[in-house]
Amino acid sequence: MNHTPFTFDTRFDDPSARRDRDPTRPVHSEETLRAAVSAALEEGRQAGIVEAADQTESLAVVVLERVAGELAAMGEREAALRRDAEQAACRLAAQFLKRFAPEYARRQGMDEIEAVLRDCLVDLREEPRIVLRVAEQR
Repeated sequence: MNHTPFTFDTRFDDPSARRDRDPTRPVHSEETLRAAVSAALEEGRQAGIVEAADQTESLAVVVLERVAGELAAMGEREAALRRDAEQAACRLAAQFLKRFAPEYARRQGMDEIEAVLRDCLVDLREEPRIVLRVAEQR
């Protein structure tokens, strides 16, 4: 085997040995750049979709909470109106009995008559009017 000694004659930092690099020449190709821009745009679009969905969901929660509160308040107002209407109907019927059947009202007692009226009104809550029919005397 023949060995040749290393003589240190080769210069590795020789400028002619270097590849010519133009600092103004882009490192990435047009195709790579277009692909990166397209990927970034798609990523931004997807992030926008997610953000819009989150905002829509948050808004829906706020609106539904407000609607639930309004429905509860409407239910309370409706119940109060029903109570007021029931009390007004009982007072009206009691006044009717006192005026047109005073003896009957005295004998039966107004409390019991009002209780019967309230029991009847519970079944008739959806009726728009109350009709009292009195049998003719014979």
